[in-house]
Amino acid sequence: MTDTKTEVKFFKMINGENLVVSTIDNFEDYKSKKYVQISDPIEIKTVKAHNGHYVVETYTMQPWIKMAKTDKINIPTESIMAVVDLHDDAIMQYKEYIKDAIISEAVEELEEEQNLLESEDDPYGEDRKITRKIIH
Repeated sequence: MTDTKTEVKFFKMINGENLVVSTIDNFEDYKSKKYVQISDPIEIKTVKAHNGHYVVETYTMQPWIKMAKTDKINIPTESIMAVVDLHDDAIMQYKEYIKDAIISEAVEELEEEQNLLESEDDPYGEDRKITRKIIH
């Protein structure tokens, strides 16, 4: 692999899933490999809705493996039916989705950290009044 340029590809999986991924693998003869390495996999789902006499088809994006901690995933090539290039506007939407997901995750982590720091500052609560009883 001499080319380390990251590309965005569309995978049609044999189980019917549609994925958009980032990869540095070369897909000219990917079936000769056992695995391909991907990152930031997003599953694309089709949503069809009736609008009068028409059927409107839209697409949703969601993380493929929602709880994954790893950045890179090795996919067995035998699980991939087809790999194709995407239109430029689809690549732009994918990159925006990934960027928004990273920013949202960072904001959530900062909020959790801030809440934790605030709770550590005053373990008893500032609003709590201390009352003392005098016993004779």
